[in-house]
Amino acid sequence: MDLDRLLRAMVEQEASDLFLKVGLQPFLRLHGKLIPVGEQLLSPDDLAGFANELMGPDGRQRFHAERELNFAFDRPGIGRFRANVLWQRGNLALVIRRIQRSVAGLRELNLPVEVLSRLANELHGLVLITGPTGSGKSTTAAAMLEQINQTTPRHIVTLEDPIEFQFEEAQAVINQREVGSDTRSFSEGLRNVLRQSPDVLFLSDIRDRETMDAALLAAEAGQLVISCIHTTNAVTTVERLIAFFPASQHALVRLRLSLVLRGIVCLRLLSRSDGAGRIPVCELLTVTPTVRELIREGRTEQLPSAIQDGAMFGMQTFTQALYQRYRQGEVDLEEALRYADSPEELQLAIREIRPTRDVQP
Repeated sequence: MDLDRLLRAMVEQEASDLFLKVGLQPFLRLHGKLIPVGEQLLSPDDLAGFANELMGPDGRQRFHAERELNFAFDRPGIGRFRANVLWQRGNLALVIRRIQRSVAGLRELNLPVEVLSRLANELHGLVLITGPTGSGKSTTAAAMLEQINQTTPRHIVTLEDPIEFQFEEAQAVINQREVGSDTRSFSEGLRNVLRQSPDVLFLSDIRDRETMDAALLAAEAGQLVISCIHTTNAVTTVERLIAFFPASQHALVRLRLSLVLRGIVCLRLLSRSDGAGRIPVCELLTVTPTVRELIREGRTEQLPSAIQDGAMFGMQTFTQALYQRYRQGEVDLEEALRYADSPEELQLAIREIRPTRDVQP
């Protein structure tokens, strides 16, 4: 089976992911749904050929040592992709994600431009972009970095595993560092990053206490730190960050976080009601004196109310964001309820507008 043919199919159909597993035909993820490609089943030799071709000698050595490997690659005339090679039940498997060649802007991505631009323009502090896998975290982070690049003469340093989007300098100087090729490990890159005099630091993921502590230290030292984390909403994000540390340090970490946090952008991608792809829905938390106090005192259960009442500061809950998408006819009711944190709360809000949406003249 020809890998380039499958990659071209991804690009032509604008699929986000390609799944390759022994004993199954290839599958594409198109607008959130899995679609089979042809009927030919993949053999162990097919997967071994794909993986060996993509990894190269150095990658194969790392893969055999670590049993899995993440990396990005370019296919001339086709596009740029991110790959994860793994073992499953004794066989190789591949998950390949398509990466856009150009960095899309915030408006082009249907994101809240005013709030995200304001967060990108912060001089220092911590901005977190959260959501499940495939929700657009990396794309949103790239759009925010590009906003800085196009508007401000600043030094941006990224630490990524792997590098996905490649930037062309406009007003900023950008140094992109990839784990495994530009630095031996994430932890080593973190130890040295403050010596590189960044104005803006982008971390592709916060995975552990060491990374979280480094992000806090950089923000405390006067850098703007932008990072991604796999959490579902603002409350779970704050709780996850604190939980990285032992209980004896929680009070201190809450204080540190309350002082440096500038905002949390939580993402979910929903299918559009017109079938034309997917559209993001965002929960937005910006840090006000009230939010800072709630974080410092450990009253995270009160954050949803603060977000709900914080519209004048650019905040919105997922319920409020879903309500707006539904009201504007961009998502249907079933899809909105499926992604709601509180379907009952969303239904109560929607009942007020359903007559204008559902009654035919």
